[in-house]
Amino acid sequence: MLRRHFITAILIAICSVFLISPAPVSAEDSVEESSVNERRPALEITPVTKRVALNANETHDSTLNVTNIGSNNISIRIYAKPFSTRSDSEVQDYETDTNYTQISRWITIKSENGAYETEVIYTLSANETKAIEYKINVPEDVPGGGQYAVLFVEAIPDGDAEDNIQTISRVGMTIYATMPGEPKRSVHIGNTSIDAFILNGGVSTQTRINNDGNIDFQASIQLNVYSLFGKQLYSNNVVSAILPESSKTIYAGWEEAPKFGIYRIEYSISALDVYTTGSRYILVMTSTTLIVAIALTIAAILSMTYLIKRRSNKSKNAPDIRIG
Repeated sequence: MLRRHFITAILIAICSVFLISPAPVSAEDSVEESSVNERRPALEITPVTKRVALNANETHDSTLNVTNIGSNNISIRIYAKPFSTRSDSEVQDYETDTNYTQISRWITIKSENGAYETEVIYTLSANETKAIEYKINVPEDVPGGGQYAVLFVEAIPDGDAEDNIQTISRVGMTIYATMPGEPKRSVHIGNTSIDAFILNGGVSTQTRINNDGNIDFQASIQLNVYSLFGKQLYSNNVVSAILPESSKTIYAGWEEAPKFGIYRIEYSISALDVYTTGSRYILVMTSTTLIVAIALTIAAILSMTYLIKRRSNKSKNAPDIRIG
């Protein structure tokens, strides 16, 4: 009976290797995605971020360079939106208005007729670059700390597009502004999470960082991966801006890590004047390897049980020899 269970366990392990396989990639899907990308208007802007110190009751003039890198003429719409991030995530929010996004209402853009408006439209020829002028009109009574907005450039869909397929191209320049007053800087770095056992690859670490102040700061995570014998295999540094009165979970990882191995992870996290480090060993294994390992373990247990029981039966059936 035990021998039959042993053979069954081996068969399950062999079948698992062949049954678990990645789904095939459809070539047709790849072509379809490529054709959609070819229809998308191509816009390029410089700069992509703007840091500026503002004062109350002043006007700040600047420009944004927009290039049509596509092969067709396009019309573009330019406007400002508030900029924030959703709590504890990288998701950017362009709709919620807070005390730190008031600057989006102070921005006006120069139109083709020379007037400054909250939204303007331009036409760009293929490969044309245009300097878009805009103003930040700071009111007299403004809150201290940081102010954040995005100046968007959006391609207006062509009503004569083939097959009635419309794709919208939108790029934006993020504006980081500081206002007069006493800046409050405060940071809290939470616990760093690294899984000791990882299934199907992908080495990563994540840390939640809270900004309790009224101005943004840069936080960074340095991740280093070493083999069991100390050889450095991978290094990655992730830098992210943390906006005022918000938190963000920052991830740093090695997605192309080998699917099997034992590694030592070292990390360091810095934000403002706070610095922390740590390390740990991790095991990476594929699901197929895990199933085979479990099946072989079961087989080994059944085999040992069978041998022990067989030896016990031999001992019981041995003749009782007495002398005397």
